[in-house]
Amino acid sequence: MEGYIITMEKDTVKGFIRHEGWTESPVNIQFKTKENDLEEKFSVYEINEFFILGTGELYKSKKIGVLNITLDQIYSTAPSLLAKDSIQIFLQEIVSGKMARLYEFVNTAEESHFFVEKEDKLIELYNYPFNKEVDGKKYLLVYDEYKRQLAELTRDAEKFGSAIPGYLEKPLKRYIENYNQYFSGKNSVSPVTDNGLTFDLDLNAGLENWHELPLDVSQKLTYGVGVRMNLPRRFRNRFFKVGCL
Repeated sequence: MEGYIITMEKDTVKGFIRHEGWTESPVNIQFKTKENDLEEKFSVYEINEFFILGTGELYKSKKIGVLNITLDQIYSTAPSLLAKDSIQIFLQEIVSGKMARLYEFVNTAEESHFFVEKEDKLIELYNYPFNKEVDGKKYLLVYDEYKRQLAELTRDAEKFGSAIPGYLEKPLKRYIENYNQYFSGKNSVSPVTDNGLTFDLDLNAGLENWHELPLDVSQKLTYGVGVRMNLPRRFRNRFFKVGCL
């Protein structure tokens, strides 16, 4: 798909990006210029950001801390919110603005975690469910520290009246947009468009030829029609497809 990359030297190179429908945040991309058909691989250490025109997706190379809090484990004490490891990754920018930017990180389990950048400082909005055992019983608890973080983030907007949203892309996006608008008086820029359901119609034709007992079919013209329903952007590359001959 048509797009561009921005190098670490801040040079913009236009061309085509292989869109993978990433189910987790990417660490590299395939790119080729309009003058050269040869694809090149670029990692998070080689380019600063990339943008896909057709989908409006903007990804930026960022270093983030990684927390290993999982529902597969039962904790006897509350897990720590201190990151013991870090990775360089392409985060998708959901909202851009002068006061704050919102990013989404999708881990290998296809779970979304959100980051806010303000005054050049990138922080994770913490929201982690976990299982804890107390007196032989298991309880499902949630670290929803992000609520306090958002309240602290918007403390400089005295009359900012938006309620703390749920930990989902659309409510968080709207919250950060409203915060930016409070200072600018105009809507902030959201790189990503909210794509709804889309449909593709398939028409197929071919020749069928099968010679293997007990089935013996000479050349036969076949044709069919199919419909593919692509789910909204949040579901990445999920789709349903039905067809008939």
